[in-house]
Amino acid sequence: MNFKNTTIWTMFFCMCIPFIMLNNLYPFWRFGMFAEPVKTQVQTEQFRVYCKDAQGKTHYFSPQSIGFDKNQFLYIARNYYYKSQTVFFLKALSSIYFRQSPRLEFKTWQLYKIVVIKKLNNLRQVSKDSSLVETYTPDAL
Repeated sequence: MNFKNTTIWTMFFCMCIPFIMLNNLYPFWRFGMFAEPVKTQVQTEQFRVYCKDAQGKTHYFSPQSIGFDKNQFLYIARNYYYKSQTVFFLKALSSIYFRQSPRLEFKTWQLYKIVVIKKLNNLRQVSKDSSLVETYTPDAL
């Protein structure tokens, strides 16, 4: 065998070895051998703000009440959550709310993180886990 044939056969085997060493034909079914495995569940995060008034009643804070879209609010809340600036976020949220509707006074603002897990093979099976992230009480009240 000459050098050219040896080089061609070597290149052919080098390209085939990764596929031979795998246990199944998975790389041929999806986007190549470096594809991620198929996910069986999807996890999403949601953030909600609840406010307590002077009588102790809890109210859901709607982002539309200050002119935010739901997706904008989730983006901003997630951003401040991962920067560990949730107190600043709640303080800014309460000041914007008080500027727009000063007649309603809330004593306590609470930020909750809700993790929703959906199984892809059974979409009706949903599990939710919520946790209190931060509580803010304005000083001006």
